[in-house]
Amino acid sequence: MKQNKLSKTQIMPPLDRENNSPFREIVLTNAEEHLIGLLTTWELHKLTRNFLKNSWKHENIKGIFYKSGKIECLPSNYEYIGKIERFIEDKGIVGIKIENASLSKNDKIAFETEIEFEEQIVESLQLENEAVENAKISDLVGIKTHLSKNQIKLEKTRVFRVN
Repeated sequence: MKQNKLSKTQIMPPLDRENNSPFREIVLTNAEEHLIGLLTTWELHKLTRNFLKNSWKHENIKGIFYKSGKIECLPSNYEYIGKIERFIEDKGIVGIKIENASLSKNDKIAFETEIEFEEQIVESLQLENEAVENAKISDLVGIKTHLSKNQIKLEKTRVFRVN
């Protein structure tokens, strides 16, 4: 009996893979045309894990399951703000480039790490080394965080305001 050998990508853990599109183009096109939603098992696992960990409400994720094509697993109460551009590890400070919406002290935010969303309250907000109450689009602001170097991917870690 002939044994099929698995390729390196078939046995590689999901987070180590470089395949940004797990679905072929024809599958994505058909899903859009037939109003079928697509998400990977890993994405469903992350969604479930975050639902439980962050105490998300059912109404904030219900709409995810009614989308078609490739589904992005974001709750409806998450508003994209920007991405982490800098990280000062010894001080626990991240620099967030505000791209889409303003950010204020005491806002609740969520960092999208590879495995889960890490939510926290913005306890301090600095712009040009000065404490501020609000930051606007195009500002690069610093905030204290509990994230570790392993959780942050510069210019890839997205940040959301939790409404």
